[in-house]
Amino acid sequence: CVSLVKLSPHSREFSFCGAGCPPLIKFGRNVALESFPCQNIPLGVKMDEEYQEHVDSIYNDESLLLYSDGAIDLKNPNGKKLGLE
Repeated sequence: CVSLVKLSPHSREFSFCGAGCPPLIKFGRNVALESFPCQNIPLGVKMDEEYQEHVDSIYNDESLLLYSDGAIDLKNPNGKKLGLE
């Protein structure tokens, strides 16, 4: 699982490219605004694979959340997986 985010503060843009990872989530004031799914295959599966990136805007009151697939597999004290919710 590999994720790459490039921020361009002057243009208020970010680009995201993920390979075999959970989606990137954009938040605004503690509310999830958008989810950007990883649409690329994991690294090394196909040697000639061309990876696609997603470009979008981000503003001062917004943040981006990157996390590993291990985070959604964690269990709460009752033994239930945390998942994406």
